[in-house]
Amino acid sequence: DAPALRECRDEVPLHIADALQLSLDRDPARRFATLSEFSDALTRPGTISHPAGARRLATPPERSLAVLPFEGRSATADSEFLSDGITEDLISALSRLDGLRVVARSSSFSFKGTTRDVKDVAAELGVTSVLTGSVRLHGSRLRITADLANGQDGFTLWSERYDRELTDVFDVQDEISRSIVGTLSATLLAGRKRLVEAPTANIDAYQSY
Repeated sequence: DAPALRECRDEVPLHIADALQLSLDRDPARRFATLSEFSDALTRPGTISHPAGARRLATPPERSLAVLPFEGRSATADSEFLSDGITEDLISALSRLDGLRVVARSSSFSFKGTTRDVKDVAAELGVTSVLTGSVRLHGSRLRITADLANGQDGFTLWSERYDRELTDVFDVQDEISRSIVGTLSATLLAGRKRLVEAPTANIDAYQSY
């Protein structure tokens, strides 16, 4: 059998890995009958029907996560820039943890502005957990909500709301990262003092960036 694509490229969406795996099946009866079927499987998650006896090799890693773009809920462009920055910082911080697979920014941001069921997102990206959230900025006050959901059943694993000053944005990011990791497995925090490092002490510089 051909090796599973996600064994060497785990960022490949699960439905694409499944489509390629099925197209390379040694049994012709299990492969796609038409090019149209193959195209649908590549572009539309959930369209593959696995024949009896076919093996689904592309399964999500046990600890895998997709951080979807946080929604900016203020009527200013600053809120959207800030929410995107927070999302990127969380992806960067979490992806440095050994034992946790985090979907790349390019894949996560393809869902920006969409309303998709958590289970569909998890199946398409091939992860076991999905993090969503929102950012509301009012003057110097910042409100961040974060929700971690089980990608298999859509149930919430952890949820929290943070009301802070904008100057505390890096501390909030670190708290969110630690809460997520703690929910998935406390062992992932071994040897880690801080997950999110503040790139600057000047919050105006951060906003301008």
